[in-house]
Amino acid sequence: MSQIQTPDSEDTSSDIVKAAYKKVAAYMESAPVRLNSKEPSYPKLLNAMLEFAPCEDGRNYVAQSIIDCSSDKDLHDLAQYWVMNLLTPIKAQGGRTPAPSSHNSDAAHSLSVTLTPAKRDRGLMKLNALKRDGYRCTISKSQDWNHFDEELGGPAMELEAAHILPFSLNNLKSDQMASITLRSQKPVVWQIIEMFSRVRLEDLNGQDINRLENILTLSSIVHHRFGELNIWLKSVEGQPNCYRLELGPKVRYFASNVIPPAGTMVEFTTPDTATLPLPDPRYLALHAACAQVAHASGAAKYIDELLRDVEDRTVLAEDGSSVQLLDHVLSLVNACA
Repeated sequence: MSQIQTPDSEDTSSDIVKAAYKKVAAYMESAPVRLNSKEPSYPKLLNAMLEFAPCEDGRNYVAQSIIDCSSDKDLHDLAQYWVMNLLTPIKAQGGRTPAPSSHNSDAAHSLSVTLTPAKRDRGLMKLNALKRDGYRCTISKSQDWNHFDEELGGPAMELEAAHILPFSLNNLKSDQMASITLRSQKPVVWQIIEMFSRVRLEDLNGQDINRLENILTLSSIVHHRFGELNIWLKSVEGQPNCYRLELGPKVRYFASNVIPPAGTMVEFTTPDTATLPLPDPRYLALHAACAQVAHASGAAKYIDELLRDVEDRTVLAEDGSSVQLLDHVLSLVNACA
């Protein structure tokens, strides 16, 4: 049986975090063998939530949530709760550009409807991102097709303004925002993200979802892999705005001049920090944490299959076990309309 990591005697983790690791290790030992291999390993997911939390407050939130569980069923439900309300919303529309749909399917339409008036700012957002990022993909360094400079060399591609935290999280109208005075009144997804990462999504609501701090200039293929949580950036300690590229299992096999190999260093720079601010490290840390949790637990593949089912609801588990979660995914996507 796979082992769960536990902190050793020299670990500096708080007592509550150490206790949570031990509780997850015990859960792993008692958890039945998974008959449905499509589902993620929930013990591994809980362990990964502790290991990859983007900040100490987030790790303590995860630890306390685990400690508060009184049974293995509670731990299972907690892990699935985070799959539904953290990983799925971050991954569900990542790499997708909202656009009108001509398909008659309600599910397909819900994935591509025009979301909010913030979309009208996309042209200016892309232009400013291109200026800041030197008209290159920040990860592959490909030049923008429309600003190609032969003297600089290298490939040229269509570049896109990619949201670090998905456009689909921008889902509250101004009158709804005005009525929120307590954290408990926020959407569940917003509450979890704030407790896990200290990122307040109200700072990105409305047109602020397009602020440059939430934008990377990426080629189309890199944009899609980044949005799918198959590419992420890990900060380099002691080097501000420097990151190490990490790749999910499938992407590692196709790393090339289009997608650089894992370990490639990525540094963000700007000609003007006031008017063209750099990507916010907190947003990149949250994205990276979700990617690592998803891959460490098997949730990445599981969510991919659920999202395919959203587009074609004919592919469900025979026993109906995925119906509840699929319906939840649909509700999350529809809530973004």
